[in-house]
Amino acid sequence: MSDMTVGLEQPLRRHRFPDGHLGWLVTGYAAGRAILADPRFSQRPLRAVGGIDDGGFQEALSGPESAGDLLRIDPPDHTRLRRLQTGYLTVRRVAEHREAVEGVVAACLDGMEAAGPPVDLVEMFAYPVPSLVLCDLLGVARSDRGRFERPTGVLVDYAGSSLEQKKLAMDEFYAYLRGVIEQKRVQPGEDMLSELIASGELNDNELAGVAFFLFAGGHHTTATMLSLSAFFLLSERKRWEIMRADLSGIDRAVEELLRYLNPINDPLPRTALEDVEIEGVLIKVGETVAVLTAQPSGDPEKLPDLDRFDPLRDPATGHLAFGHGRHMCLGQHLGRLELQVALEGLMRRFPTLHLATSAADVPLRRYAFPDHGGKPDLHGVEHLLVSW
Repeated sequence: MSDMTVGLEQPLRRHRFPDGHLGWLVTGYAAGRAILADPRFSQRPLRAVGGIDDGGFQEALSGPESAGDLLRIDPPDHTRLRRLQTGYLTVRRVAEHREAVEGVVAACLDGMEAAGPPVDLVEMFAYPVPSLVLCDLLGVARSDRGRFERPTGVLVDYAGSSLEQKKLAMDEFYAYLRGVIEQKRVQPGEDMLSELIASGELNDNELAGVAFFLFAGGHHTTATMLSLSAFFLLSERKRWEIMRADLSGIDRAVEELLRYLNPINDPLPRTALEDVEIEGVLIKVGETVAVLTAQPSGDPEKLPDLDRFDPLRDPATGHLAFGHGRHMCLGQHLGRLELQVALEGLMRRFPTLHLATSAADVPLRRYAFPDHGGKPDLHGVEHLLVSW
């Protein structure tokens, strides 16, 4: 069996990554959680571990602003930056944004209704909802959403954007953001970015990196999850109807969607800071491990039917859709809220929503990592034409 056709029967196995270096692929749930929570594994150095060339993604983000990117730093800087932001993204603080999120969702649904069917759910709903919510959180004009969307879109466009285009997009974005920071120093608002500036604990590079990290981490992933969830539910009508019949359990259903679909198929890379033994396997200092969190995730000891989607089951805690350990998604509570409000709003406004094309004709983004044990390796929906 070749490196590029690994199975899932061994929790850790040797793997040669695209740049030629030899490391470890981690497919076991327990082994993956152990590594993600272990301080003996570092985020640095970042190396390409996916099945595709990143097209200069990492290099384009390697400027001084990367000091504010929580995915690219370790303690003590990671601890300091995360502590400063955590207070804004607790369950309680996020709940205070519910009314605003509901307003964003309602406005996008109004736009869909005014346009009339068929509409592209990605363009008119899944993409703008998290974008507008994050603009409000950071205290930037909603009309400036394109300033944030463009660099994140260019960065993940592996095949279509050159390294030079990626760097130019980031330079333009950071120039814009420094102007926003300067303005907020003079005229602060009641928003997360204004409060971080007022704290005086972050320099301009860190502030710019924090703002980009929050938007990039919270926009593309939520938009992908929202569109992928809609496609998954509508492609088999029974799923849609079961969820719609009990919207009081939308939080439970969203947790099951996260567990089952998990759009973050990109393996999470770590580097061993010392020799570490995990489940009888010795990982040597300096070696790369890539923790595969692909769908469906969960503890097989507590959830023996991992491959079965059940929106009515008790919330399946412990899945890896938001990662695990100290680098667990900072905005997970906001992401959950957006998904809950958006899917409930969609189902209430358009109960007869259905695909306007066959499921087979929906253009998908596929992830090119090795075999996921025979399961579909979908990474998102490019466009999703729907009618009602």
